[in-house]
Amino acid sequence: MPPTLQISHHPPLLRLAQRLLWLWLLLWCTGGVTATAPGSPQLDLPRTHLQIAGHRLEVQLAITPEQRQKGLMFRETLPEKEGMLFLFEESRERCFWMKQTPLPLAIAFLDEQGRIVHHAEMRPFDPQLTCSLQPVRYVLEMGGGWFTRRGIGHGAVVEGVPGVL
Repeated sequence: MPPTLQISHHPPLLRLAQRLLWLWLLLWCTGGVTATAPGSPQLDLPRTHLQIAGHRLEVQLAITPEQRQKGLMFRETLPEKEGMLFLFEESRERCFWMKQTPLPLAIAFLDEQGRIVHHAEMRPFDPQLTCSLQPVRYVLEMGGGWFTRRGIGHGAVVEGVPGVL
């Protein structure tokens, strides 16, 4: 009978196996293990519905730091009623850029109550930062010109934001 490798009899192999398991679990639990390739768009994030000034939206939720960092990068199209909502643990100044984002976007910075405190337009592949003018907890990105075409601006409330009563 051929000998079999018993990990439990080899402490260095056991420690290595434990470390690899813990690393995998850590990455999986924090969203570091994703099904998307580095140069492909995030299409499998959780989704929710929002409403703003009578307009119903379906948005992807960027919750983890990795999801927020990638955002809408690599997206070449974005349906008119779809976008991405970035959720943060606390309010503070937020800055976004258009690194590897080939489509124009409209960005709205939201306070703790889901109220728009600032919005702006962002150009494809623009390395310039677009920042909130005050601390915000949420950021909503839609296709370019979305807010302007609907006359939605400062003070509008986005309904359905997770965590907002």
